[in-house]
Amino acid sequence: MSAAVIAVATDPIWNPHAWDIVSLLGEDAPGLAHVSEPSRDYEWDVKVGRGTNGATTTFIGFQPAKFSVKWEIWTASQMRRGPRS
Repeated sequence: MSAAVIAVATDPIWNPHAWDIVSLLGEDAPGLAHVSEPSRDYEWDVKVGRGTNGATTTFIGFQPAKFSVKWEIWTASQMRRGPRS
């Protein structure tokens, strides 16, 4: 197999499903994972000026992104490979 074929097979642009793997505790999760679009909150310091209209803002930082994962599991062997409690 040529290097170009391997690169296309692992490229997330041309083969995004090859990257649809969720790992829990260092192990690939069983079944098919559907990960939601992450949303991130930004922190801003808003300073209102006295005697003026408007305000100045200062970017402080990011909050951790929030997302959810839903799994489709359809075989008994996938259930046995599931996360340990």
